Amino acid sequence: MAAKITYFKAEDFKQRGIFNQFHSECTLDDLSFRRGDTLKNYEIKQVLDTCNKYNSFNINTLIVKDKENLTIWIEQKSQPQDTPNKVSHPDETPQIASGEQPLPTKVVTKKYRGQIYEETVVDWAAVQQMKKKDTVRRKYRGNYID
Repeated sequence: MAAKITYFKAEDFKQRGIFNQFHSECTLDDLSFRRGDTLKNYEIKQVLDTCNKYNSFNINTLIVKDKENLTIWIEQKSQPQDTPNKVSHPDETPQIASGEQPLPTKVVTKKYRGQIYEETVVDWAAVQQMKKKDTVRRKYRGNYID
């Protein structure tokens, strides 16, 4: 099943979704989503580019339009339940089913209201490098055109 981008107005999204306590995760149509970036309405091109990147890896996205902002919600693929004895560490890589490659990630230090915290995000530069390895570079009049 191919990934898709779904659009909602903020009011419709709030009525249809089931949110967690902090409104950072949502369940909609038996799919789990986590809140991503929030951008201004005039940055629609950047929002669509981000959603298309996730869709290329078969991850569904939602775009929620508010009066002034567009919020991207990213599908959370279901993870197998850990056994109570096992403690997962953030630096461990999860086991991936055969045929799937994990997205490269990086740890970013962020600051919010005076608090400093680390967040693991997708490393899009590494993804571009992975794609370039598979393609053949083309030349035109002695210069590479890719």
